[in-house]
This record gives sequence, C-alpha cells and structure tokens, in this order.
Amino acid sequence: MRVSKLLSTSVLFATGLGAGLPAMGRDEVPRMTNASRQAMSQHRVLIVSATDNQATDQGIVLATEALDKQGVAYDRYIATQAGEIQANQQLSLESSSGVPRYSAILLTNDKLLFENNQGQWVSGLSNEQWSELQKYEAKNQVKRLALYSSPSTEMGVELVGQANGEAVELVASQEVSATLPEISQLAQAGRLQLANSWRYPAQVVDQNIAKPILYFKDVSAENQQSVAAALVKTQDGREQMHFFFSQGKNVEVSNLLTPLWMEWLAPNRFKGVWSSTFEGFESQTGKVTVSEVGHNFQVAANLGQLRLAGPAMLIGGRLIAGWNEKDQDIGIAALHMSQNGGMVGTMINGASSQDLGTVAIQGMSLESLNGQFDFSAESQALGQIQGTVEVVAKGDTYEMAFVVQDFKFKGIGIRSGDHLVLSMATGKNFGVVEYTNAQADAATQGRVVQGRWLRYGLDKVFAQTLRQSAQ
Repeated sequence: MRVSKLLSTSVLFATGLGAGLPAMGRDEVPRMTNASRQAMSQHRVLIVSATDNQATDQGIVLATEALDKQGVAYDRYIATQAGEIQANQQLSLESSSGVPRYSAILLTNDKLLFENNQGQWVSGLSNEQWSELQKYEAKNQVKRLALYSSPSTEMGVELVGQANGEAVELVASQEVSATLPEISQLAQAGRLQLANSWRYPAQVVDQNIAKPILYFKDVSAENQQSVAAALVKTQDGREQMHFFFSQGKNVEVSNLLTPLWMEWLAPNRFKGVWSSTFEGFESQTGKVTVSEVGHNFQVAANLGQLRLAGPAMLIGGRLIAGWNEKDQDIGIAALHMSQNGGMVGTMINGASSQDLGTVAIQGMSLESLNGQFDFSAESQALGQIQGTVEVVAKGDTYEMAFVVQDFKFKGIGIRSGDHLVLSMATGKNFGVVEYTNAQADAATQGRVVQGRWLRYGLDKVFAQTLRQSAQ
C-alpha cells in the first residue's frame, strides 16, 4: 500500500499552475452578483410529497439528499397534515409578477397517494392543482421526475401481470444507450440488482409517448420485456421520467441511479470544457475539463506547458478539487465539525476519483487550525491508517505535514463554507481549487464560473475564471 495515493475527502477541483507562478492576484472570490443570483434561481426544484412521513415515503430522503449533495436549491410542498389535505394551500409555482420559480418538479410518487383518516387512498393534490402543475410544466418547459410510479396509459404504458417484491436484475434499454450511457455501463457491469423494493412491471402501449430506460429481467406477456423505467413525452410536449419500482435510501439501486436522474432533472452546471484565465497572469490561459465519475468528478487542465489532473466533488453547490501534475498521485478531503469533537469528513484517494473513504482529525476545529493533531483515515485502497498532522496557518491557506509511521506527505487546505478542504500529495506542485457561481455570460451566451486557486508553498489565493461558449 502506498499512502502517496493520497487521502482526499469530498471535493477539490483544480487546475494548477507551475512552480514559477508569481504570488499575485486577488485574495478573495468575487461576491455573487444580482445576475448570478438570478441564474442560480433558474436551477430550483420543487419536491412534492403527499406527507412528511419518511418511514412510509423513503423517496423524501433520497430526493433531498441528492439535491443537497449537488447544491441544487429546492423547496418542498407537503400536501397533507395529520392525515388530511391542508386547506387553502397553494403550489406557488410563479412569483406575484408571473416569473416561474422552478426549473424542475420532483414527485416522490406519481399520484401523491396517501391514506386519509377515513382509510381511503387518495391523491394529495386536487384536480385543479394537477391541472395547474401540468400547465406550468408545458408553458415553461419544466421537467417532471417521479421516483415511484404505477403504470398508466396516460404515460404510454400499462401494468403487466401482478405487482410483487421479488428481487430482480435491471437491464438497460437499447433505446436510451446514447441518451443515458451511464445506465448501460452500470447494467453491463451487473450492478443493477433490485432488492427491497416493490415493482410494477409495465409494457409500452404508445411508443410515441413512452421510451423505456430500464427493463426488469424477466419476460412478460407476448414475449415483451417488462419496463422498469421510462422517459415520457406527453402530447403537449412535457418531459417526464418515471420509475416503476419503489425507491429509497435502503434500495441500493436507487443510490446508483440517483446521479443519472439528477443530471437529467437538473444538469450539473460545472461539467464540460472551459477556457481558463487567471487574474494578473494572462500567460497561463488554457482549457479545463470537468467530467463525471460515478458520484464524483474529475478535473483535467491543459495550461500551456502544464498538464494537470485531480479528483473533485460537490459541497454545498461548490465544486472543489485537488490538482497535481498529470499522472501524479493526489488526494482530497472535506472536513466538517464532528458532534464528538474534532473534524471528520469524506475523502477521495487518487486521481481516478474511485477510491472513496473517510478521514478524521482529533482535537482540530475551524477556530483552531494551528498545531499538531492525531489523524486517521480509511478506504478500500488504503485500508486503515493512523498518524499525526501538523497544521500551520499561512495567510488564507493552511499547510499540513502528515506522518504515517515513517512515511511523510504534505497537504494544503482552505476554508470553504463550514468545511476545511484539503489536498494531499508527496510532491511540491499540487494544490486546491474552489469553484462557485456558475452563471450566464451575456457576451458569449455561454456560462462563466469564478474560482479560487491555491498552490502548495504559497500563502495567496488567486482568482480564476472559467468560461464556456454556447454550443
């Protein structure tokens, strides 16, 4: 085991500059402008559930945690209280001036069914509210995702056979392999094993409306595969995604599929190829590519003579990454305060973004970031390791020296919200980047992202800008 495939928690995005980069540039990230606030509000999701009972509707936790992780803003509409529909409650889909509030609608189940105090299963929305929701989606091209749906001809499918809770494998459809290739990759790897879930097998009855995403691996009537999930486009142009099995945090497949439907519902605003500039150092222009790897991200940069790469993750809507010279080991970690004292967090070990683990530093806090502390880390590649870390505050950055038995490696950290984000490596030319504020760029009709960039050995934080032209 090489500890040089270093610890990293959740998030460090990067692009790096060479060892000769002068210590010049702005020390603070530009504050969010009114324009960027407006752009961010366009990525707001409305989660609609019949009740607030997480035991009976496990989609509530699945939905909120997915949006929290991606940093996507959302509101919740809870249709009932104490077993009855709340009187005079409004969906409030638009502002008083008619501006749409939401870019997507997420239903924990497609009919919002609940059992009322009379023992009847009814919808939490009235017919008028359903009509209001449909008109809003059609008018504003707003997508709808239902985590748990029962097949109906309205969505171009119908129930086949009996609903049951048997474990089954999910198979990707050929129809969406080009649209959602990640699903095909998961299916081919045999990872889509559905258990602890109630399923409603469906068959397509209107191919103009429904396009299968997943099938249950069994054969239904007339030798057609039974559909497990489908993309639906209604006659009035509304786009929907439906899953015909119950989803929740205790369903392993749900956790695998979450990044896929999240990208469909609320596309990640950091992914893609960007042009990069640094304030005060125009010679270091170049390209930065952000790609998705499972639940995390990778960053690769071509900055003149420099080829940089590293893992990245999202924290509270900020993309943070660790960077190092290409093919060199790098680890990232994002620590927050523990209820039991000290700081804990998740890490990514290695530039591949595949080895995930945990890290803890005892006795350290955001108010006490100087001194020597005990630390421990664990991941599949590293196993369990323990050692010490010495932290020294330098301006806006924190330098760290880790010791595990006789092995030593270095780290650099930066405060990001209520997290301390670390990048760890054995060399000298590595660092950390934090990206925020993806917003519309009027000049190019594309997007722009502001970043904070730092390198090991410097006590300055540099301003970086990423721009992406409209395709």
